[in-house]
Amino acid sequence: MPDQPMTAAVTLVTVDGHWQDAAGQPSTGWVALSLLEPRQVHADDPSFVTSHRYTADLVNGQVQMQVIASDDPQWADGPRLYRVEEHIDRTDLTWHCYIDGPGPVELTAVAPVDPATSPHFGLAVST
Repeated sequence: MPDQPMTAAVTLVTVDGHWQDAAGQPSTGWVALSLLEPRQVHADDPSFVTSHRYTADLVNGQVQMQVIASDDPQWADGPRLYRVEEHIDRTDLTWHCYIDGPGPVELTAVAPVDPATSPHFGLAVST
């Protein structure tokens, strides 16, 4: 199915991230954010599901991107958990978190969440 624009208003959150190496120099690499599971957003088109992976390269040790807020009321089945993939200074790290509105959110200050204990992980998509 081709990409379709959302027809209902959703809350977009600006996510910032700032990294530097041990010497205080700006780090290099990239960061990716994606929903842990694709989810339906309440919209005029009930078939709309988001599963996009947002990727940004570090520029001077920084990234900035926008994602749908984890706590946006438009989610069909409650707050959504994001997977964060970091490739910073040749080191890979994957973790999970909620990115709540209104933002902006500093990614390096967000608390990781264990998907196994998250009350919203694994909920079925509403139809």
